Amino acid sequence: MNVMSPTDTLAHRRLPTILGLLCFVALWVLPIHAEVIVDIYQSGPNVLSSYSGTINLTDLAFLGEAGPTPAFITPDIATEVFEGTPGGAPVYGGITAPADFGTGNETLATTTAGDTFGFAGDGVEELLLPIGYISGSSISGTDTWDGTSLAGLDLKAGTYTYTWGTGINADSVVVNIGIAPVPEPSSLGLMSLVVLALVVLLRGRRASSV
Repeated sequence: MNVMSPTDTLAHRRLPTILGLLCFVALWVLPIHAEVIVDIYQSGPNVLSSYSGTINLTDLAFLGEAGPTPAFITPDIATEVFEGTPGGAPVYGGITAPADFGTGNETLATTTAGDTFGFAGDGVEELLLPIGYISGSSISGTDTWDGTSLAGLDLKAGTYTYTWGTGINADSVVVNIGIAPVPEPSSLGLMSLVVLALVVLLRGRRASSV
């Protein structure tokens, strides 16, 4: 039977605490980072646009409520709306936005799902958010255009960023066109640390039981 030293015993006792802290960071700290990522890409015979993230309202200016708005995309004014609203959704200004992300005119989405969300550029420079949205809350959604392509919608591949706020309140919407979404490197790194800590913990427990 192996006899563990007091130092080894203390280390193994601390591993669950360390693992718990890593899990806390992975589950809570990362989502706090306020940013929305939008990915618009070809998915088989269709174009899919998906988004997720959070919005920090601190440095935005409330402009009023939107009227009835469908889900659509208008590349020539850098605008898209997810999950249209019958009216009443809040509109915020105070952002800096690109002029366009293509040359296409308005095209209604074939299908849409998720939370109401929209962004507009080319002098409009506004955000559309769900009714009752609370700053920092997670939102997500998808738009789909059946039987078309990025070229068919006159979209221009690239990354386009809408920004607002300063310091700890700085925030953004990042639109990636032409690239299918992949997990964020920071998320993968933290999850790798959690898995590594779990492996070390399990090995330590097995060794102590021999």
